[in-house]
Amino acid sequence: MRLWSDPPADRDPAHGGRGMDDDLRRLWKRFQADLAARVETLEATIVALQEGRLDESLRRQAERDAHRLAGSAGMFGQPQASEVARALEALFAGADPIPKSAVPGIRRQVAALRDALAREPARSTAPDRPLALIVHRDPELSAAIGQAAQAQGLAACVSDSIAGARRALSATHPAAALVDLGLERTDVLDFVAALTMKTPPAVVLALTDGAGLVDRVDAVRAGVRNFLPSSLSPAELAGAIVASLEAAQGDRWRVLAVDDDPSVLAVLETLLAPVGVVVTGVTDPEHFWALLGEAPPDMVIVDLDMPDVNGLELCRVLRADPRWATLPVVLVTARLGHDAIAEVFAAGADDYVAKPLIGRELITRITNRLERTRILRTLAETDPLTGLANRRKFEAQWNRLRAMAERYGQPLSFALLDVDRFRDINNSYGHDVGDVVLQRIGKLLLEQFRGEDVVARWGGEEIALALYGMTRPNGVRRVTEALDAVSSTDMEAPDGQRFRVSFSAGVSEYGVDGTTLRELCRRADESLYRAKAHGRQRVLPAGP
Repeated sequence: MRLWSDPPADRDPAHGGRGMDDDLRRLWKRFQADLAARVETLEATIVALQEGRLDESLRRQAERDAHRLAGSAGMFGQPQASEVARALEALFAGADPIPKSAVPGIRRQVAALRDALAREPARSTAPDRPLALIVHRDPELSAAIGQAAQAQGLAACVSDSIAGARRALSATHPAAALVDLGLERTDVLDFVAALTMKTPPAVVLALTDGAGLVDRVDAVRAGVRNFLPSSLSPAELAGAIVASLEAAQGDRWRVLAVDDDPSVLAVLETLLAPVGVVVTGVTDPEHFWALLGEAPPDMVIVDLDMPDVNGLELCRVLRADPRWATLPVVLVTARLGHDAIAEVFAAGADDYVAKPLIGRELITRITNRLERTRILRTLAETDPLTGLANRRKFEAQWNRLRAMAERYGQPLSFALLDVDRFRDINNSYGHDVGDVVLQRIGKLLLEQFRGEDVVARWGGEEIALALYGMTRPNGVRRVTEALDAVSSTDMEAPDGQRFRVSFSAGVSEYGVDGTTLRELCRRADESLYRAKAHGRQRVLPAGP
């Protein structure tokens, strides 16, 4: 087993992602200078107090820096330092004059803070780049793919056996895996299932010389998202891994966080990334508002105590805008009194998280809120009869796939399917049976197609497919395989009578048959009706 990652000399990439503690230690080191600068402000405040020149501006700055230190120290595993900083914050926040007799005690507290922040963090082992696991029986080819993946910005671990890959999996958390289906079939499928059971699941691509339909279905059920031909070059295979990771990234939760302390934002990103949450952090509320309109997030996390615009005010502004009235908002606060929490909910926030941010509590509260959002969104984007995506969801996913296809130079095809003689089915067996037929076809299609593909109910008995990475001929072949699966499946009427159904379909390709979804749909629809006219139960490409 080899690993390609070009790591820094003091880092062993084979143990990348070993634990959250290592990530937090790395962040501690990154922000150590900033934290030390805040301690210097407190020390300057002590000198000013002793010399009788402590003005309001310096006192407010000391309060602010003590507040930031309390949150940072707690997040980085220094609860005692956090308590000291919290006590200093309360001292400077008051309006009463601070007596000079308090200086020795304050000096000792600040010295304790400096000592805690000066401790050398443990050496980090967290990787800086997504890790791709390459499993292929040919060691030379797997090494070439690993080097190509490295050249395209990934770290890569390679193995020529499932046993070696399992050992790698015990010490790493790959973001993606390219697996050779030519290895022992049962071992491969079990290994793929193990990859997809991780949190977050790895994106699994299968390399095949032409697996049959049954093998493809089993692989998809195990968790394979994409099939790639062995004829592709190592660079093309590495590009497919990158594209699949970007596609999976589009399915991850997106959180927009605003806090004037960059270390808090960095910790949020570190804590939430392993559970599939992408955090975009900003320190300026104005920048936050601009990003909100450019890429609407699934949730907003806002620090309550910020200068200029505080979290309560920002939450009220969000709730006053119809576009963001239902957007989940979580406020981060160090104030946990009854009145403070009442203010949080009165401002329209959905929940709050206490500072310092503790990993398990933060992850649980954020992911629970996001899961409730997922349920509501799924209801809005899913066809209630078939469980497939609805037309609105399809159009959004199409736009994402089109952008990916243009960026990575990949083909993209559109297919339109229509159930043959569906009116006869309704007339012969009843509309309830017709509904069951649509449900069964939808389920079969979901089993046949990959994670990057989109299957949606277009309207009536029509179903649309978006086929990423497929030319028109490849799309015709894949939809024909799906047709074979559907037409060989028995349906059953209420009286026990069995019957079979089929569909006709047309396939068009982006950039060849049109550049808009409307054009591609029209061309595919023309081919579909040509298929109907030539006897049904067939898939035809767009064109003459």
